[in-house]
Amino acid sequence: MIHSIWIIRKSVCLFQMSCECFEVDPQLFSGLLSAIASFTKETLEREINKVVIEDLKFVFEKNNDLFFILCADKKDNNILLHKKLIRIQAHFLHKFNNVLPNWKGDLSIFEPFREKIEKIVSCSIEGTVMYCENCEHIITDEFHTRNIDFHDFHFCCDNCQEHFEELCLEYVQHTKHSELT
Repeated sequence: MIHSIWIIRKSVCLFQMSCECFEVDPQLFSGLLSAIASFTKETLEREINKVVIEDLKFVFEKNNDLFFILCADKKDNNILLHKKLIRIQAHFLHKFNNVLPNWKGDLSIFEPFREKIEKIVSCSIEGTVMYCENCEHIITDEFHTRNIDFHDFHFCCDNCQEHFEELCLEYVQHTKHSELT
């Protein structure tokens, strides 16, 4: 079960979504998570991708100065958790990539993204139920599978697959452009 999600930029929590059982100050916790990530990058010269604390794990995805982090039960599948973070990251960058360079600190502009994250977090493969990665509808018949960044993504139709691939392409181009500058 996913307990919390944070989107952090330069130690500032842009967005947080938490269940009632996991209430912490988002700015304080963002500083801690950013410090852990910076510490591993500086001292170990490696990117952090997961931290386990007793029965919880924190899964990280990084894009330049943005961290996408979720907290889930230790027993949850790492691949599925990273897959959800990749989807959150792709949709977030698609929606806010033009806003971030001139952002003045107003956190309320990110709040409408909550609905998209809730859809992404609630969609999973459970038993025989499979959801489209793009539109989140239940796939009942044939489906398309596409491997992106070593993760299999499932789609109900060609249009959904194409749309999601465009989002991922924007994410990859943004990442490569930012690494060059």
